[in-house]
Amino acid sequence: MDTQEGHKDAEQEAQPEPVPQAQPQQQHHQKEQPEGPSRWTRLTSFYQQCRRVFKLTRKPTNEEYRTIVKVCAIGMAVLGALGFIISVINQLIVF
Repeated sequence: MDTQEGHKDAEQEAQPEPVPQAQPQQQHHQKEQPEGPSRWTRLTSFYQQCRRVFKLTRKPTNEEYRTIVKVCAIGMAVLGALGFIISVINQLIVF
């Protein structure tokens, strides 16, 4: 009989203890405080930053302008070629 009682004790030890469940927190109905500056403050700040940038900008020289045009043209040519290659591969796969 001692073996049966010992077996029962082992079963009781193997069972995990119940975990207490957390109580849901009550939410208080409070008015939400505005976060950060108002819309008008952000708008005026944006306007001031734009004015600062426009004061620093200048008209590009002819050399700078040509360089920009060349770089943009090369970029468009590369993207166009890539799109053409993809469309040719797509048509070869479909047919």
